[in-house]
Amino acid sequence: MRPKYVPMPGDAWTRLDELARELQDAKSRRGGERITANTLIRVGVSVVLAYSDSLTGDTEEEIREGLLRLLTEAMARSPEKPH
Repeated sequence: MRPKYVPMPGDAWTRLDELARELQDAKSRRGGERITANTLIRVGVSVVLAYSDSLTGDTEEEIREGLLRLLTEAMARSPEKPH
């Protein structure tokens, strides 16, 4: 892996850290890969790349809104919805 540095608002970094801790604490299996903020960032990058052919927009906000719309539509089509 190669590092990529991305400026983020402080509240986003704090929320990522909190979410990572919550997910780490809620793991059903102990041990294995530790869930960190970087884990969540890599997951987000994977999602963006999975939908790369469908992304459009001229700004970060437009791209984000389009991606969220695509994810919402995919979840609506999915027979098994997340809790």
